[in-house]
Amino acid sequence: MDILKASSVSKRFGKKSVLSDFSVSLSEGETLLIIGFNGVGKSTLLDILNGVCFPDEGLIEMPDRKEIGYMASASEIYEDLTGYKYLRFHTDFYEIPKKRANEIIDEITDSMGVSDLKDKRFATMSSGERKRMKFIASIVHSPKLLILDEPFSNLDIKQCVVMTKMLSKLKKNGTTIVIVSHEFGTLEEIYDKILVMHGSDRHIVIGKDELERSQKSLITVVKEYIN
Repeated sequence: MDILKASSVSKRFGKKSVLSDFSVSLSEGETLLIIGFNGVGKSTLLDILNGVCFPDEGLIEMPDRKEIGYMASASEIYEDLTGYKYLRFHTDFYEIPKKRANEIIDEITDSMGVSDLKDKRFATMSSGERKRMKFIASIVHSPKLLILDEPFSNLDIKQCVVMTKMLSKLKKNGTTIVIVSHEFGTLEEIYDKILVMHGSDRHIVIGKDELERSQKSLITVVKEYIN
């Protein structure tokens, strides 16, 4: 069963084409890794998949908005909120009862080793701490579809490993994941398909099994495609 399906999707801003004739499908529990240079349409694609903007052409099939988790790369301003109040803001949005919300917050923050951030104000958090809280906020409702834009930026190796383990757990539980990231090695164990973007009309989806059969590294395939 497809959780996400894009068919011949195109998007323009004025006369500029930022995405042209793009198609992909993802089943329950599949992970798509998106890579590409800046300015090739990655953020626009995520906005379309998240329902923030609509394509000019083509069709998008995806879960209901409240069944999607989204972590943007841009910073949000919650300076006066503690980590706990920030997470409760999101559980309230998803209409999770208070008792269950507190249980979820405790479970996830404990498993990711950030329980101490619940009482810390955003104004005093490091960029890496904010990043981890934003990630937790995107998964408190156990989304069917999880969309992440550069989730590993500002994280050290240990923190990347912890986040990847959580992603692996979500994947095993059936969450479909879309990730924009250049951390190929970190995500090697969980991705199923790779989308290489090199311009509005230059994009290719490669299955992990196809990559393994070619006996080429991901870096080699990317270099061959963009050259």
